[in-house]
Amino acid sequence: MRKNDRRSEGFLSSLSVTMKKIIILFFLPGFLISYDDYHPDVLRKLLDDIAMDYVEEFPSEKILRKGDMLWCTGDSPAAKANNSAYDLMMQGHFDKAAVFLEDCLKKSPLFIPFRHNLSVCYYHLRNFPRAHMNIDKALQQIPQYYFFYIQKGIIYELSFQYDKALFYYKKAARLNKIDTEPLVIIGDLYFLSGRHSMAEKYYSIAVNKEPDNPNALLGMSKIFFYREKIYLSYMTMKKINKAKDFDKSYYFYFAEAAYKLRRYRESYAAYVELMKYRYDKFFITTSFSLIEYKADLARKFAEAEEEINLN
Repeated sequence: MRKNDRRSEGFLSSLSVTMKKIIILFFLPGFLISYDDYHPDVLRKLLDDIAMDYVEEFPSEKILRKGDMLWCTGDSPAAKANNSAYDLMMQGHFDKAAVFLEDCLKKSPLFIPFRHNLSVCYYHLRNFPRAHMNIDKALQQIPQYYFFYIQKGIIYELSFQYDKALFYYKKAARLNKIDTEPLVIIGDLYFLSGRHSMAEKYYSIAVNKEPDNPNALLGMSKIFFYREKIYLSYMTMKKINKAKDFDKSYYFYFAEAAYKLRRYRESYAAYVELMKYRYDKFFITTSFSLIEYKADLARKFAEAEEEINLN
C-alpha cells in the first residue's frame, strides 16, 4: 500500500546521473546487485559493511524492486527462478510461490530475492512467524538497506502490533533520510491507528520534500476525507500522477470519495481497477467480496442515474 517512483526503479541505486554505476558481486557467483541513484552517505556505509568480492563497472544482471517484491534481470537460473515466483505472486498465488521459493532457497540460501519474496508470500498468507524469519535473514545479510525494515514493520502492522511497526518504520526513516517513502508509511500507520494529526504531520513533511509524491498526496487526501472535505480529497487525488509507482489503495479512496460526490460511474471504474490488484497487500485486510459489492452498488446507481437523465 505504499510506493514512489524512485523506489521501483532499483533495488539500491547511482550516486548521480553523471557518476558511473557501482556494481557489487554479492553472494551468488555471476549475479550482480546494482546501486542506482542511491545517496552517497548510505552507499558508503553499505560498501564499508558488505563483504565484497570485487567491483565492476557494468552489470550483467540486476535486482530490481517492483512494489513490495524483488525482480531480476538476466538469464541466470537464480534470476529465472525468482521471476517465476514473482509471476505467481503477481497473480495472487502466494501459496504456490512460497513452496517454490522454499525449494529455491535449498539451492541458494543466501540469494536475497528468494529470501525477501518468500517473506512477502508468508505475510500475504498471514504466516507471520515465517515472514519474520525470512526478512530477519535478509537483514542479517544487508542490515543497512532501509526497505527491509519497512517490510519488517509491515509484518508487525498486519499483526496489529503497531508500536513495533512504528519502531521499524522510524528506523527505515533514519537509514534513508533522502527518500520520502518511510515518512509516508509512518503517516499511514498513524492514520490507521486513528492518530490523524500525527499522520498529517508526516504527510505534510513528505509533500514539502517531494510535492509530486503520489503516496504523500494520497495521505493528505485521506486526511481531507476524514475531515469530511470530500471534494478537496477528490480533487487532490485527481492530481496524483499514476505514471509513477503508487499505493494501489488509491483506487479505494478515490472510489469512496467519488461515491460520496455521487459520481457513481467514476466510483465504479475505480473499484473495478482496484480489483485488478488482487495480489496487493490492501486485500490482506480488506475483503475482495466487499469491494465487489461496493463496485456493484456504484454500477447500479450509475445506471439508474443515466437512465433518469435519458428520460
